Amino acid sequence: GIWWTDFKLENLSGVSFRSISIVVRDAQTNTVATMELNGFTNKDGCGTTRTMEALVAGGTLTVSSSAFGYNPSGNNLGAKIKLCTNLDRTGACLEREISFKP
Repeated sequence: GIWWTDFKLENLSGVSFRSISIVVRDAQTNTVATMELNGFTNKDGCGTTRTMEALVAGGTLTVSSSAFGYNPSGNNLGAKIKLCTNLDRTGACLEREISFKP
């Protein structure tokens, strides 16, 4: 099977973000799933994939990580999410790190 993590992003700034990188690390298996994209892709279930060009100022969207080849449920995961105002992760960038257990 294929599994991924979804992140709900809320833009409280006054600028739009156009590119993203997400690095998710599974502490139990030492597995890393890395994704770098222009735009924001949501793998909505197993059928539909939606991509938005930007996370606009004041907007909210869901973005999906790269896939895991196993079910990471119950494992301790860490994610580093970087949003940038220009394509190819350039311009002004914002980075946040979180820990979670799916």
